[in-house]
Amino acid sequence: MIAFAYRCIACNIGILATYPIETLKVKVQTNENVPTFAGIETPVIFSSLTNGMRFQIFSMIKPYSFLLAVSIAGIYNGIVEIPYHNIKLERQLGRPLFKGGWEFIFYKELIGTFLHFYSYNTIETDNGIIQFLLGDGTAVAAMTVVYPLEIFFVNYKTKKKGITDTITDTITETIEKNTLLKGYYYNMLKIFVGYSITMYLQDMINVI
Repeated sequence: MIAFAYRCIACNIGILATYPIETLKVKVQTNENVPTFAGIETPVIFSSLTNGMRFQIFSMIKPYSFLLAVSIAGIYNGIVEIPYHNIKLERQLGRPLFKGGWEFIFYKELIGTFLHFYSYNTIETDNGIIQFLLGDGTAVAAMTVVYPLEIFFVNYKTKKKGITDTITDTITETIEKNTLLKGYYYNMLKIFVGYSITMYLQDMINVI
């Protein structure tokens, strides 16, 4: 329980340090005005617990089976991140959003977690600086692969009713408008800072 509490705190530190960047990303993605700290209570309360549990699940299962640990952590994160993303985006924009679109978040978090944890944990080093940079590189690479799924999700949730009513329509329209990487710069910056802090602290917890 102590290790889990520390993991939650580590995740919260990363969240608080990068939330203004998260807001800038959503502003670009939605073309709407978003107050800097709107919805910050959502990740502080919700995401710190879910991410803390994700790291805890991975650490507990890893000694028995690395691939199983990565897979279960990814599935877990894919499920629990769905309500978080819905609530956070609604609070940021200050209005109800279109229902559905959970598939985008599930596969984004499942694939992203698998790629990140797998690559990060297969390249281990005793050098603290290199390990710090690995936290950046593996997170950025993994989240780059799945970033279009986040754009699909945001476009689907914020669409005007009657314009695009299906998930397929949203995907097609997003691709046609060439907006798959809209806001990606801020997402990369947030990951670079946030994951470096979080992964460095998680490694410190592992040796406690």
